[in-house]
Amino acid sequence: MPIKPITGVWEYLPAMPGGTMSVKVPLHHLRQKLNSIAGYHLPAVRRRDAFYAKLEQQREASRA
Repeated sequence: MPIKPITGVWEYLPAMPGGTMSVKVPLHHLRQKLNSIAGYHLPAVRRRDAFYAKLEQQREASRA
């Protein structure tokens, strides 16, 4: 039995000074944010981490 896609509004309670406030976020906004994280942020972090790993290897090789 296939699972129906999630539609509607996602609700969360962010911590606010002096209490909490309920915020309703349309799910397509949440999907857009997740897509931007997966499409830009994660590859950028992987490139950065690979750069610094390579730099560290070069430093270790020059010390030896």
